[in-house]
Amino acid sequence: MSTIARPPLFKVARWQLTTLGLLSMFLLPLDWVVSLSVFIGGMIHIVPHAWFAKIAFNKVGARHADTIVASFYLGQAAKFILTAFLLFLAFLAANQIDVQIVVASFIAMFPLYLTLVTNVLRKHSA
Repeated sequence: MSTIARPPLFKVARWQLTTLGLLSMFLLPLDWVVSLSVFIGGMIHIVPHAWFAKIAFNKVGARHADTIVASFYLGQAAKFILTAFLLFLAFLAANQIDVQIVVASFIAMFPLYLTLVTNVLRKHSA
């Protein structure tokens, strides 16, 4: 039995999805291309981070230390490859979306992500 619980990082993904969905719905009446571009950029950030959390925190406990380290390396590599692949797909769809807005919303998700992770982990450890 493990005494260290898995961090609730999927809560972060849920909050990010909620924020992104509300923002995209707000922008939809203004311009559907902007709304779609914001949504795609946000998803390019959320999906790889959620996948990393799934892979990296698959096992917990001191008995699984070697497996945990390997999972972190695998998760980080998967996150990098998935992010590159999703950005590549977005650039292929450049005639239907605004690539600058995709990249801007991708970058804008980082401060939200860091804030949410800090808050969730602070509540989790308290």
